[in-house]
Amino acid sequence: MDREKTPVLMDVIKELLADGEVWSGLAIARVAAKRGCDFRGTHAGRSTHFTLMGMAKGGTVESLGNGKWRLAIPKGVQGLTIAS
Repeated sequence: MDREKTPVLMDVIKELLADGEVWSGLAIARVAAKRGCDFRGTHAGRSTHFTLMGMAKGGTVESLGNGKWRLAIPKGVQGLTIAS
């Protein structure tokens, strides 16, 4: 029997933050829950927060404070401008 694969929270976070916008942890948790992420019996917001913290430690995302998050800007890319 084929079942649809349950989305992985980290993948949902990366997809959401890829739009370049700043997201709140609560908004991310709500979208992840709607998409069917398995929070393994924990509160969606708590699970999302600790996943974001781990991703920040790994350099994938960065906290802007007050529960706001964005994709981390790779070192060496900050301050670069694109000539048109």
